[in-house]
Parts: sequence; structure tokens; C-alpha cells
Amino acid sequence: MKTTVNLEEVQQRELRPREQYEEYARLLEEDGKRFLEGSRQAWLSRPCPGCGREEVAESFGKQGFAYRRCPGCHTLFISPLPAQADLERVAREGGAARFRRELFSGSLSESRWRNIFQSQLQWIAETVDESPAALRRYADYRSDGSDWLRRVEGSRCFDSILAIAPLTPLAGGSNLTPEVVAGFDEVAEEGLDCLSLFNCLEKVHDPAGVLVEAVRCLRENGLLFIITSAASGFEYLLLRELAPNLLPLDRLTLFSAETIQRLLEGLGLEVVEVSTPGLLDVEMVAHVLRERPEVKIPFWDYFFRQRGDERALADLQLYLQENRLSSYMRIAARKGKKHE
Repeated sequence: MKTTVNLEEVQQRELRPREQYEEYARLLEEDGKRFLEGSRQAWLSRPCPGCGREEVAESFGKQGFAYRRCPGCHTLFISPLPAQADLERVAREGGAARFRRELFSGSLSESRWRNIFQSQLQWIAETVDESPAALRRYADYRSDGSDWLRRVEGSRCFDSILAIAPLTPLAGGSNLTPEVVAGFDEVAEEGLDCLSLFNCLEKVHDPAGVLVEAVRCLRENGLLFIITSAASGFEYLLLRELAPNLLPLDRLTLFSAETIQRLLEGLGLEVVEVSTPGLLDVEMVAHVLRERPEVKIPFWDYFFRQRGDERALADLQLYLQENRLSSYMRIAARKGKKHE
């Protein structure tokens, strides 16, 4: 199984300018109050999504949500949880979603291509090239805007491109028009050669159920590509509720690297790669400790506040990547002949 590291030097402001992200976080918190507070009594408690353990104690709270970390598989998850229909309203109608779409289709569009989409597309293309079978039918689940799909179309890697349950209507602007379908049932009979689940497992009510449906739709030798946040990541383990990326409505469920690998293997997939090639964990933690002097974590106090050695910081980020401890995780898995 492959583990990839990323040696590029990219700063937070290139991927996610601070002012814009803070505005997005503020709007998302407002959306939670606007769309979800009235239904709080109907929220559902759930066992650990990673291993099914019942009665996992609350670890900490954030913005009125209770986060629990499973002592068995280290999955970090919110419980009780709003209904999926309410989560869908936030994702489609909320001010944060609108702000994000406008930002990503505007000033950050080219930066996202250069620093995110280009490497994602290269990753997919290289993995497809290593496949023993021709892989021609690609789908993306829950696309948030059409920019990514336009990039995939432009690559000419696939003959057929589908959008499964996109969060927003897909705009035109490319020679090919993706086929839009409402759900997995509409593609299950013909099957898919490649399916991407990018930044969606952490935002749905039943991520393990999404994985089951995704595997059902894959043809023999079909590839599943996942990008998600890792509960085993440095930022989340060290900072807990202070982690800047831990926005409850964007981070309902986070699996550890080991747990998602086990889930996929349990579904009959061969896991080709589990990597955490994140670039910003150390920068994010350093920023929080600079901004929050009341936070005292002895070793890391010294490492970030007293020492501040640029070489040591870079070495730490590389260590996190090499040992699958970054908070940004990508997985590739193949459906074999024996899968039922």
C-alpha cells in the first residue's frame, strides 16, 4: 500500500485566506442557529460510526454540538446529530454555502486549481494508469459547483462523466456536459469505473452507509477515491475544540486513517493508498498558540512559542505526512473480483 508525501511549500493564505475563512466560519455558525436550533429536540443519538461502539462519552463541545472520540477506533463524531434533511438545507440554502461558492468560483478559483485540483487530478490519472482494466466511466458524489467536473472533463481521462446528487446546479462552460443523477440507485445497474467522494463523508448523516452504496456502484476493478479530514490528524488531536478546521457542520464525522482503511477492507476493497499529504497542520497549530497565549501545552509551548525554528517546523510537517498524521487524508481503493 502506498503512502504519498507532498514537498511543495504552500502557505495558508494561498489555499484559504484567513479573513475569508473566518467569515465562512461565522456564516456557518449562523446557519446552524437559523436552520437547526428549532429541531434540536429531534436530533438523533448514534453509536460510533467507525466501529459501532455504543455509549461513547462526550469529549468536548463546540458551538452547541457534542463531540465524542471513540476510545476503540478514535473516530471523532457529533452526537446527537441533526436530521439529514436539515443538513441538506444548510448545504443548499445557507449563507455559508453561498459565500463559499462565490469565493471558489471567483478570486480563489485559479489558486484552487494550482494548489488543490491539479494535484487531485494528477493523483486520479496516475492511479487509473496503473489499473489492469480500462476505466472510462467516472462520477463525483455531491459536487459543490461545477469547477472540479470541468477540470476532469478537460483532462480527457474519461469518456463519461456523471454528477451524483450535486449540491448545486452545474453551470455550463465546457465541451462536455456531465450527466446529473439523483442518487446511487441510478448508476448501480450499469456501474462505475471510478467514483470520487471528496470532502463529503464528514458532512453526511451516515458516512458508513455512503461507503456501502459507493462500493455497490463500482464495477470490477473500479476505483474509489476519497478525500476527507482525519480524526488522527495532528491539528484535531492536539487542539480539540480549538482546531480552526473543526467547524461542526463541516466536520460531523472524522475517521482515523486506520479506521477508514478497515471499513473499506471490510467492504471487500483492496486499499491501494492511504496518505495524509497535508501542508498546513503545523502552520495552523502555530497560529492558534500564538493567538491564544492562555493555552498551555508544555512541550508544544516550547516547540512553537520558544524555539520557533523554521527547519524544525518543516521537518515536523514532513513527519506528519510520512506517518499518516496530517489532518488532510486521501484514500484510493479498488474493487476486486471476489467482492459480493
